Amino acid sequence: MSENQEFLRQLNQEKSDLVKQMRDEIKMEMIIEMTQKETYNVNDLLLALPLPSQPNDNQQQQQQQQQQPVGEDTEEDEYDDGDEEEEEEILNTHIPVPSPVVASSAAVSIDRKSNLKGVQVEQELEDESYNWKTSEWDHTQRDYYAFNHPYQPSDTYEDHEYFTSYSRVSIHNEMVFDKRRTEAYYQAIMKSKQLFKDKVVMDVGCGTGLLSCFCAMAGAKRVYAVEASDMAFNAELIVNRNNLQDKVRIYKGKVEHIAFPEYVDIIVSEWMGAFLIFESMLESVIYARDHLLKPNGILFPSKAALYVSPVRVDSLMDSKINCWNNVYGLDMSPLIPFAQQETLNKTIRDHYLETTDILDDPFILRYLDLSTITIDSLSRTVLNFNFKLPNGAFHGFASWFSVYFECLDRQENQEYNHHHHWVIDIDGNLVEKSKCDSHQTKLSPQPFEMSSNTLELATAPGTGSTHWKQLLFLFEQPKDIYHHQVDKQSTASIQGTMRVSQHQTYRRHWWVEFSATQTVNSTRSGSYQNYLI
Repeated sequence: MSENQEFLRQLNQEKSDLVKQMRDEIKMEMIIEMTQKETYNVNDLLLALPLPSQPNDNQQQQQQQQQQPVGEDTEEDEYDDGDEEEEEEILNTHIPVPSPVVASSAAVSIDRKSNLKGVQVEQELEDESYNWKTSEWDHTQRDYYAFNHPYQPSDTYEDHEYFTSYSRVSIHNEMVFDKRRTEAYYQAIMKSKQLFKDKVVMDVGCGTGLLSCFCAMAGAKRVYAVEASDMAFNAELIVNRNNLQDKVRIYKGKVEHIAFPEYVDIIVSEWMGAFLIFESMLESVIYARDHLLKPNGILFPSKAALYVSPVRVDSLMDSKINCWNNVYGLDMSPLIPFAQQETLNKTIRDHYLETTDILDDPFILRYLDLSTITIDSLSRTVLNFNFKLPNGAFHGFASWFSVYFECLDRQENQEYNHHHHWVIDIDGNLVEKSKCDSHQTKLSPQPFEMSSNTLELATAPGTGSTHWKQLLFLFEQPKDIYHHQVDKQSTASIQGTMRVSQHQTYRRHWWVEFSATQTVNSTRSGSYQNYLI
């Protein structure tokens, strides 16, 4: 190495050491200044901590010389000119250090000013390191589920589309003015004022902030309302308009990417989608439970059940398929195969079932205890079923769900061993389940033993309308049981396996498969259907 190169090398090293020393001195001053305050933000303190020191070249050379055996030539003696590319590579070596907690301005939208709370947290990545040459962190922020999920999905674009859709008022109009849905949350919270009194609550996916306001009205001390879509800005307006800003704090962003100042006593969330788990919002609730809920904390709702049953939907088939047989006296039946392809080979989510459409009592496809369910176990469900089929058409299967709010306040003069089981009836009123139509009990059997006052929101046929409706999985070719039977009084059966698995790339979607064998008068026929929701 020439003398000029050696001089420039030493000069750069001295400059780097001087800059590092100045930076560390400034950070230490920041630490001293913050710790002298009565309160300070722990994230700011972490930012101010000095980075690990890097050994300079002289120290490296001394260590190499100490390790070099006596009498052997060093690399510099062997190669007088030196290898500049190799030296440059050594200088650029990334030294892994713990990832920092970064306060990002991304918590507030650029084009809309707001006082929304929240600190964005960069997730710790295996490939994250500090570049000593540029004095910057080398990392790319990845979604929490990209490395904390059994399938490690990377659906950034889909997440963008998902949260964009929830920025529109129209979708919140559908949810807020779903009377049975909103009434269930209102009654569950207002009948738990003793539970909510002076508690810290988190509303995961607060939307307009309506449920957060309910919690504040019920006596909560603080409510952390988390919303990743731009509806968070409107929620802030609603909270302030109703003078609840001292209790309700809006956080814009994903709950997985925000640092909160304290643990919470209760988590409230309306996470249910079609087929209960569609959209996979439950995963965010599970994250909040594992990382932010105090021991023995409460979830609202706390349990859920998903049901499946065989169905006959003559009204749907007549309006979508059979209607082409006669149109103003014309035979337009050539369109029927195309109508079947467009309508029946996918899930149908905009149909209300009548109780007479249900061919047999439902099976519980999945029972969810939100206090114990994990993201891994949620990602896959397998159920063996065996249904009896009456004479007539058999068009496919349908599903619906119920959710349960537990630990509601005990009523005055309530017997110790008696627990109220309330439901929201067909008109949106709170009533005892025992006073409801028998279909509500038959089509949504309770999967657990009650231990406290409980409110159930059921979406089963006959229980009243909701924006979830019921979900249909129909055969592309309907099965006519009656024409295959000799004895009209006998019944056929269908048995098989239903498998539900999360899409490995787009985690908000799910595969649903039916592998079944139909038996009619000892004649067996197999079938397989798969659907994407």
